[in-house]
Amino acid sequence: MADGIIRNRKRGKIRISERSVSSALPSLATRPAIAVAAQMLVLAFHLLALGQLTTCPSCGACSSGSGTYIMLDGYAGEYYYLTSSLVTCSACSSVVSGGAMYIYQAYDGTGLLANVWNKYLWFDCTNGKWTRSVVPDRGYGPCRDPFSCSGPYPAGTTMATTWSTCPYGGAPKCPAPSPPPPPDFNDLIRWLIIGGVALLVFSAVASAWVYWFRPCCNAGAGPNSRGGARDGGSDCARIRMRPNDATTIFADKVAEMFD
Repeated sequence: MADGIIRNRKRGKIRISERSVSSALPSLATRPAIAVAAQMLVLAFHLLALGQLTTCPSCGACSSGSGTYIMLDGYAGEYYYLTSSLVTCSACSSVVSGGAMYIYQAYDGTGLLANVWNKYLWFDCTNGKWTRSVVPDRGYGPCRDPFSCSGPYPAGTTMATTWSTCPYGGAPKCPAPSPPPPPDFNDLIRWLIIGGVALLVFSAVASAWVYWFRPCCNAGAGPNSRGGARDGGSDCARIRMRPNDATTIFADKVAEMFD
């Protein structure tokens, strides 16, 4: 009970005091005793039905195991009963009708007065594994009542068997979804060409910027001089990199890669 809470099926979700019951039921002086007994019986059935998923031993194709329940290794005292609630997994639709994977709920016993747990066994279609989840007593958004939660469930403990249609060995398996296809080789070549052209354009622009806007090496030239001073313009021009030098070098390197 360390990781879950339990509710008595006899009490259900609602507590009704003796005063509220007596005021809700008609008095014996105005109604026959048989009518009062029938109303009490209906009330008892309502209390038993509250706060749990509806059990359904015949739902789905999975066997209910020993009697009407199954048990999990490592979780003694938890008896999982098949319910009418389900999750849909399209990957299993070829094996299970409509891909309907029914949910199990745990009880602390097998008798009529067994108490219900806030523990569920359900099929996770994202990884193909049956998962045991415990719904928190408080602060869990998807389910207002932890004892009647039909999902989505919090993360839990997964079973080792994958893509089994039932939470036990020997059951038919769902075909696992195919892995995503590898990237197209033509697309890879296309992106390499686009990247190469972009680098060539960038190199040409950078070279032009260096050639036209780099300060001249001659001390007598202005900060943005193109030719420098009359006596030093030729020397400055000689050490500048021509715009096509970087582009030519890069093009040669790309050609060598594809040779």
